[in-house]
Amino acid sequence: MINDYQFHFKAIINLGIALTLIALTVGVSTAAVKLLIKKQSVWLRPIYFKSHELVSTAMLVSVLSNIVTAIKWILVLSILYLMIPFVLQELPVTHDYAVELMASVKSHLITIGDGLLNFIPNLFFIAFVIFLTRSLLRFAKFIFLKIEKEYIVIDGFYAEWAGTTFQLLRFFICMFALVIIYPYLPGSGTKALEGVSVFVGLMISLGSSSAIANIIAGVMISYMRAFKKGDYVKIGESMGKVTEKGLIVTKMITYKNEEITIPNTQVLSSQVTNYSTKAQSRDLILYTTITIGYDTPWTLVHKMMIEAAERSPLISQDKKPFVLQTALNDYHISYQLNAFTENEDKIPGAYSELHQNIQEVFAENQVEIMSPGFTVLRNTPKNTTPVLSK
Repeated sequence: MINDYQFHFKAIINLGIALTLIALTVGVSTAAVKLLIKKQSVWLRPIYFKSHELVSTAMLVSVLSNIVTAIKWILVLSILYLMIPFVLQELPVTHDYAVELMASVKSHLITIGDGLLNFIPNLFFIAFVIFLTRSLLRFAKFIFLKIEKEYIVIDGFYAEWAGTTFQLLRFFICMFALVIIYPYLPGSGTKALEGVSVFVGLMISLGSSSAIANIIAGVMISYMRAFKKGDYVKIGESMGKVTEKGLIVTKMITYKNEEITIPNTQVLSSQVTNYSTKAQSRDLILYTTITIGYDTPWTLVHKMMIEAAERSPLISQDKKPFVLQTALNDYHISYQLNAFTENEDKIPGAYSELHQNIQEVFAENQVEIMSPGFTVLRNTPKNTTPVLSK
């Protein structure tokens, strides 16, 4: 009876030691993270490359906090793994199981130790490859960012190609680094890892056909230079400002503040109208067509349409609008008004004002607009000219 009491007492002591160590580990790690956050401005400094900040203080705090948290859980699991056999061996019922468990723990620790010792040379090589890859990617990102901002100019290589070229280069560099370090990873030669690799490759090949097609389309669009981020474009039936030009999708904000996401395969197969490319160097020309009967002199029509354009605030006053007679139809003539604007971001509003002013000017001059055309039988010589309200 006394021996049973001693066994239980030792088990309770071992359990108390384990819980104390776990509580101490959690408390110390929590206090360390809080102290790190509190003293970050004193202990840590951002890492700069020339005048560019590569790693901020917040990033360093996040990395160090994650490291402390990882160490905390490793210690907690290790304490539990090591102390459970010591608790069980002090109980008569579980003594024999505890002995076997401790032998198993010992063999596993020896195996892990041997594996770590054997892996140390490979670990140094993997760390060197990762460090070299990260350094190369940072240098490449720095160079391509300078090219994108046109601080570095290369003949024949346009600034808008920089982002796509860097993404492709980053992908190939990472794949090359993975191929180099794969044979040095633990378990790289096992059948299990080979089976997992085949399964993952099969899933990617079956589920990413459309994604790969969009990526290829995104690369082609980038090198075609059809548009860039910030341009006002029309893609198919969608019209607005490009807010994101990615490898898979293109996003744009319409004039009604609607965000539209278009797959790059659809962009590649659609007609793209860019309103910003030439508008930066030369004003964009807005044009609209109306039909007027043959009984109205064309000189008067030209004068009225130009006056309507000049009344529009969104139409440029520096360049004079002009009119083209595009067709001589059966019952009317097609007149096309062409007006310059610097506001490619307000095209719908400019067209609305232009059409409104055309209606007003023609109504003031009692000239009938025959578009859209219609056919009527008139008993008396009456026209459909609207009467302006005073």
